[in-house]
Amino acid sequence: MPYYDDEGSTINRAAIYLRISQERGNTRTYASDALERQREDCEALCAWRKWEVVKVYVDRARSAFNEAKERPEYDRMLADYRAGKFDVMVAWKLDRILRRVGSLVDMVRDAPDVRFCTDDLGLLDLTTPDGRHRAIEAANNAEFESARKGERERRANRQHAEQGRPKRGPKPCFGYTADRQIVPEEAALVRELYAARVAGYPLHDLLRAVNGEKTVYSLEGVKKAVSGLQEPPAWTYTRLRYCLVNPKYAGFIAHVSEPTGNGPRRQRTMAVLDNLVRDKQGNLVRGDWEPIIDEATWRKAVQLTRDAARGKQPGRRIHFGTGLFRCAECGKPLYVAGGSYRCPEKGHVSRLEEPINRLVLAAIRERLGRGDFATLLPHENTERMTEIDANLREIEGELARIRDDYAAHLIDGELYHQIREREVEKRDKLLAERERIGTDPTGGVLTCDDPVAAFDALLDDPVRLHDVVEYLVDVTVEPFHRDRKRGQRTFVYEGIHIKWKEH
Repeated sequence: MPYYDDEGSTINRAAIYLRISQERGNTRTYASDALERQREDCEALCAWRKWEVVKVYVDRARSAFNEAKERPEYDRMLADYRAGKFDVMVAWKLDRILRRVGSLVDMVRDAPDVRFCTDDLGLLDLTTPDGRHRAIEAANNAEFESARKGERERRANRQHAEQGRPKRGPKPCFGYTADRQIVPEEAALVRELYAARVAGYPLHDLLRAVNGEKTVYSLEGVKKAVSGLQEPPAWTYTRLRYCLVNPKYAGFIAHVSEPTGNGPRRQRTMAVLDNLVRDKQGNLVRGDWEPIIDEATWRKAVQLTRDAARGKQPGRRIHFGTGLFRCAECGKPLYVAGGSYRCPEKGHVSRLEEPINRLVLAAIRERLGRGDFATLLPHENTERMTEIDANLREIEGELARIRDDYAAHLIDGELYHQIREREVEKRDKLLAERERIGTDPTGGVLTCDDPVAAFDALLDDPVRLHDVVEYLVDVTVEPFHRDRKRGQRTFVYEGIHIKWKEH
């Protein structure tokens, strides 16, 4: 016997709609069971009302709250309903179909005569005032409950991040398993990528090396690591860029909860760097897993990314003394051209590079071998450290305040991002200063058992060698006028001044 609604319209054919929001990892079995429960209840409802089930539509891992995510089966169901293939849509609960009042309005616009039936609300005919009122009230309640659930989840995720337990993603981070154990072959590639990046190799060439394409530079280490993978992944520029700043590889955690509102679209890389989790003292919170790279290397890669975002594109360093040694006449940094250090001011310094490098390196090796190299370490300024910590707390408070102001609609997204960028830049400068005061700025050369051997190990790395030499000495070079003909000249070390810095 056919079923009639309040207006006397006949309902014979029904379509069932099933949906789950998430399906990942070990929840897939649970998700399948949930879909089966929805199907059983919907079929029982149709049998009780004596409706024939003509089709079942299933959206797996699809959200009804996030309108930006597509629900292909839902869209197909609406199209079939408008085409007259069935008389009513059946779902377990209303929130399986929609969780926003706006979605209900769109449904009425796309299908003015829509009718659906749920286990909790019964038959709703949106062509009648009573049906629209009940549907809007239910959708409003569903939207409220969804927002409250999201609020609880965000707070729980923040708490877990502060405890060193990051939120699990739909798939494990490259280099780690799902339970955050290191995958040796993938970790080897991550290390090679970071080493090449901090050495100054361009991102596009690294991307070509990872994807097995022809490269400008040799990048043998990266290519060897890629060949060690069972299934080399296809990388994009965005993925590579994020990999080279991912805090997880250094053992740190990021928790992105900033608004995206009306402001400019934030890149994932910069959003993560601006939302690293810190404790009350401003220190980065360490996670409960083993890092793949050391903190110093990660920070160097992050600085390169930030410089690039601000329009600074440093080239690959080949000569450690370029920009470091200075002209004794004008004080400007020297550059290397044609095997010689040259001053940008014409007529000043133009002296051979190799002998000057040998002299500077020999002086540093001799100084490190004396045994009193510990005096070269920075003296911790307790008063300044206290001041820096206080300033960091003020900045974190300001960042929390603007987040609250945005949530309360007191400022728009564009102003939020302007203020945040300014405060984050101030925070980065303070953190860099605190690191210089409280740690070994030479990356362990001055704090290891054999500083001479550690220094010698840097001779093939012009980037780190530059940083160590810059921290230890000031080098100025005076002009030297040749008084012999070409072929009869010998290098004279006169006029090369090496001054040890005081820290």
